Order: sequence, then C-alpha cells, then structure tokens
Amino acid sequence: MARPLSPMSRSGSTPPAPPDPQREIRRLSAQIHTLTAEAQHNEAVLKHFHEREFTLLGTEKLPRLLEELTRGCAGRSPWRQSL
Repeated sequence: MARPLSPMSRSGSTPPAPPDPQREIRRLSAQIHTLTAEAQHNEAVLKHFHEREFTLLGTEKLPRLLEELTRGCAGRSPWRQSL
C-alpha cells in the first residue's frame, strides 16, 4: 500500500512552521475577551427587553399601553452600540 504524499512532496515547498504557542494564547485570550464583552452586551439587551415586555403586559388601559409603546421612541435605542 502506498504512503500518502507529505506536504513537501505535494506542493514542492516546505511545510508551514508550527504556530507560536504564545501568539496562539494571546489570540485566544483576545477572542475570549471579545466574546465575553459581546455576551455581557447581549444579556443587557435581553434584560431591557424583558423589563419592557413585563411593563407592556402589565398595562390595563389602551392609553397607557400606547404611552408605554411610544416612550423613548424619539431618543436613541438603549440596546444599540456605537460602532
């Protein structure tokens, strides 16, 4: 049975150097930091919408419901982030 070709014999060049473990650790740490910040933001958005939902569900009169629905429409949405 024939052995598979090595990376060097397939492309005619040397195989890629192994990744630097410290660089990989720094990259993964940065990725964890980014994902953690995004998760915290998503939880804040979820909390905001849950509070809003309970407020709307708790209204008993149409005028109060309309007031709650339109409250804050003129301002910036609290769940949007500056990019």
